[in-house]
Amino acid sequence: MTPLRQKMIELMVLKGFAKTTQKSYLYHIIQLAKYYHRSPDQLSEEDIRTYLLHCHQVKHWSFSSCRQFINVARFLFDQVLETPLSRAKLPFPKKEHKIPELLSRSEVHKIISSCQNDKYCQSSVSHRID
Repeated sequence: MTPLRQKMIELMVLKGFAKTTQKSYLYHIIQLAKYYHRSPDQLSEEDIRTYLLHCHQVKHWSFSSCRQFINVARFLFDQVLETPLSRAKLPFPKKEHKIPELLSRSEVHKIISSCQNDKYCQSSVSHRID
């Protein structure tokens, strides 16, 4: 085990990271090192940014996966290597907003008309939908 990996593991344990989080963080760092064929402590901020763009554009990572990698990179550089990354050069992507799927008028009418209990089926409700 490399001294960098050992230091990272020790710091994650001291900070109380869950085992799954530790595993995920180490996975991301290993993938980063494999991409550049170098130890992560030899990488620049621009290397991190280029890798993140690659993951988003080529590997088609979701925004949440990109955000997770940014957290991993910031932990590595800010906490383990003690050389903070610029927040401006490695910003978090905006959170995706998904529009909920809405029911059509006919679908709502079918739901209400299929009601079997008079207590919950008021005729005034079905008239409002028509």
